[in-house]
Amino acid sequence: MLTQYGWNNHFQNVYNEAGIVLPAGRIIAAHGAQFRVMAAGGPCTAELSGRIMHTAADAAELPVTGDWVYLAGGEGASHALVYGVLPRKTALVRKKPGSHAVQVLAANVDTLVIVTALDDTYSVSRIERFLSLAREGGIEPFLVFNKTDLAEGLDAKKEEIARVFPGARAAWMSAVSGGGMEGLGAALVPGETCVLAGSSGAGKSTILNRLLGDELIPTAPVREDDGKGRHTTTARELFVLPGGAVIIDTPGLREVGIWADADGVDDVFDDIRRLSGGCRFGDCTHTVEPGCAVLDALSSGELDGRRYANYMKMSGEARENQRSPRWKSISKEIKRFYEKSDKYR
Repeated sequence: MLTQYGWNNHFQNVYNEAGIVLPAGRIIAAHGAQFRVMAAGGPCTAELSGRIMHTAADAAELPVTGDWVYLAGGEGASHALVYGVLPRKTALVRKKPGSHAVQVLAANVDTLVIVTALDDTYSVSRIERFLSLAREGGIEPFLVFNKTDLAEGLDAKKEEIARVFPGARAAWMSAVSGGGMEGLGAALVPGETCVLAGSSGAGKSTILNRLLGDELIPTAPVREDDGKGRHTTTARELFVLPGGAVIIDTPGLREVGIWADADGVDDVFDDIRRLSGGCRFGDCTHTVEPGCAVLDALSSGELDGRRYANYMKMSGEARENQRSPRWKSISKEIKRFYEKSDKYR
């Protein structure tokens, strides 16, 4: 049962090495402090034990959808206590809106499927932010461009994406009609977990319904007055697709706060990192310094102004994050797995 939900040798080894004897399960939905868990004996409801509530340093250590946990309450019980959380292999995290705290959106994810609508909400800068979250969390990104039936200047957009994100895995589709859905297949690997993320109204729930083969997830049209999506997904929920892949649906994100270090941002802007190698000063800020290769490229038109502005903004947020001691410990642990994993080399 658990292997259908992503349990593999990695988690079995972690479980064995920790000497855990309580039954394991995976969080398939989280509603505040209440959870739905898939355990070996089947699904059950669960809540946090007092042990976790008192030992967690902050909310980032509490279980989220995708976490593997071990349960107290008896094998096959309909209700249990989450007694502990297995170390996360990867994590999708962002800076929590309105604070300097981290928010864990999903755990133990192999692929981040970044869904972008080809309408008035289309934003390359937002994609760059999601890519930074993927890189920092040790997650492989996959770009999905939805609503091709509504797109104006589709060929120009495809050229832009190929130029800004060379070599990126991507699919272009209309989830409403089903056209191009097969392009998403490369991201859906049996036994692996992907998470659908994007802004409200991007069409994530419609895509998921297509993948599940049924209208299980409620959908709603975008508002006509401002083109913004209506929240139809209210919780992060995990599903097993007919082909064997595991997928997590998430509510639309209006803010994609950077939770990365400078290297994580630079990885998304590799062209700017290469340019900076030609700067006169090693600690160049790319703002006012003479002999700045980045500013020279911006002046000549070699570097796009939008991309430069987003790089500077994201880099500033990353520097702010690095002042937090808590950020350092979380980032170090995620990168430890990232560097050891053959998949991400």
